[in-house]
Order: sequence, then structure tokens, then C-alpha cells
Amino acid sequence: MRTTHRLWLSALIVALGATSALASPAHAQNMSVRFTEQFGGRELMTLLYETPEATGQPLSLEECTDNIAIPLEITNVPTGTTQIDVWFGSSADADCPTASVRADTTNTSCEYVTTFSAMVPTTEIDALVSQLFGADACDTSADRTFFFFASTTAQNTSKDFTAAETATFRIALDVDPPGAPTIDGGPFEGDQTIEITYDLPEGTLVGANVYVDPAGCTAEGEIDPAGSLQDGAEPPSTGGDLQRGETATVDASDIEYNTFAAVGITAVDQARNESTLVVTCVRRVEIEGALSSYCRSKGFDDMEECLAEYECSVPGAGLGGRARATMIVLLGAALLVLARRNRRS
Repeated sequence: MRTTHRLWLSALIVALGATSALASPAHAQNMSVRFTEQFGGRELMTLLYETPEATGQPLSLEECTDNIAIPLEITNVPTGTTQIDVWFGSSADADCPTASVRADTTNTSCEYVTTFSAMVPTTEIDALVSQLFGADACDTSADRTFFFFASTTAQNTSKDFTAAETATFRIALDVDPPGAPTIDGGPFEGDQTIEITYDLPEGTLVGANVYVDPAGCTAEGEIDPAGSLQDGAEPPSTGGDLQRGETATVDASDIEYNTFAAVGITAVDQARNESTLVVTCVRRVEIEGALSSYCRSKGFDDMEECLAEYECSVPGAGLGGRARATMIVLLGAALLVLARRNRRS
């Protein structure tokens, strides 16, 4: 099934000149490009550009490999237009609207890409990644400027197009995944949630995808070779939780107490390319109160050993359960007596 990458291009293409088939100079408008991207079930991004120098969220390696269709909507197409000619320019300043430049076969600054049939005043076309970037597009990242011409013939090299008959915009294609993050610290434990700190590589990144495999680690806290998450492997196709910053919060409610689970983290760039996985084992522990937290902060797994070591530094640590209950009752009685004395005085 062909994935659809939503990239709406609304370009004002209104003709200038005295030809009856074209709009009169009094109604001419400068070209304006509205560029909106929607990425399937992923985060939406909508950007408004007034100049062709701007570019939006790049296409990813996955989108390139899937050869997704890019729906383009071109509005205010001049009457009489039958073709939308698409050319690739080396920059937004390339002289592609000039006929002699397009006709020069030795000139590499403007190259013909493809032609689509036009409907006026609005033309909707589906441009495949391979149509715009070529059959080998997924081998190399690219940032291209495209020229759309309101024409009457395909691969038109005999007409100088006016600015009002031309729409220009850029699309970036990023097929290079970022480097993998590194886990910072550990081991990581928690009750309802577990926090993991990591360092992201340098570059244009939006955050990290976090994956959890509750059965991905052994009872000893080692990564299970049979698990779904492995260091240096490609991430799963689904199940990632995109998080910002460099601290991941993992929902541990589906992990059994005192057992380990595997957590995989990938760096994610602006094109939504992911790095390979870096994996660690985390453990869900039951928080039993302040005393247990104190013992764990001191590195004790055995609560009895902790109590024996710190019974003098932790108030009430050396008391048994019945003794602690008795102390609570006595303290309550003492407070009650004090309260009555204060009222009498």
C-alpha cells in the first residue's frame, strides 16, 4: 500500500500579458506558496512560507523507500493551461523560466523532471518521490528547488515563463539516520514509572523514541538475546514513544514487581529517521515508604541488612513492628495530654 505524505502546495499562478487566454495585468498576483506537511500517524507540522528559500520537514528514508505520493494542489492556474511542467533548478535563483536556459542540453542548472496534466483554476497532482528525485533517490540526501510552470506543452523549451506563471519551492530528502544515543548512568528502577537518562548525539534532532519489551531481559538483569530489543539493531516498526529532552519516562505498570524489562532508545531527527537501538534493563520495585527509599538510596537490596546497619541513624529503624505501634500510641497519648493542659491554661 502506498503511504501518502501530505505536502500541500498552494501557488498563485496568474498570467500576465495581453493574450485573451490569460488573466489581465490588472488581476495579476505575485506568487505565494503555502506549504503544509502531515506525516501519517506522526506529529503534524504546518508551515507557511512566503519565499522559495524556505523548506519544511524533510522526507525520511522510510518515505523514500516506500516511494510515497506527494499530493500537490496548485491554485489559480491560468485559463488555457493544459500542462504543469516541472523542472529541477540548482537554486531558487536558477534561470529556469527562461526558454533558452531550458533548451540548453549542456546546462545542468535547470533539468526537466516531469509533466502533469492541468485542470483550471485548481490542479491537484500526486508526485512520487521517484518522479521528483529520481530512481536512485534513496541513496543520497538532497535538498532541491522545483519550478512549476503553467504550460500548454510538455517539456516546454520555447516559452519564457513569467513570475505569475511560475511556482517555486524546495523539498529536502534526508536518508541519513542519526547516531545512536548513549545511556547515562543506571541501573534504573522505579514503581509506577521509571526514569532513564541518556545523551543524544549532536545534530538536528527532535528527541528520542522509547520502546519497552517487558520480557526483554533475563532474571539477572541482562538483555535477553531472544528479546525484541537488541543493542545496535534496527528499531521496531511500531510501538515507539517519542519523547523530548534527554530523560525518558517509562510506564512500568505492565511490568511485574522485582523483574527486569528491556528499554530501547533511538535518536530521532527532523525527518523522523531513527538511529539504531541502545538498550538497557530496568527493574520495577515496590516503593514501601520512606524507610525503604532511604535503604535503596544507600545501595541496599536487603531491607533487614539496611535496618541493622542504620538503626541508629534512622529514627525507629531498630524497632520491631509491635514496638513501633506502641510508640505511636504513647506519642498520641502524650500529645492529647499536652493539648488538654493548654486548654486549661
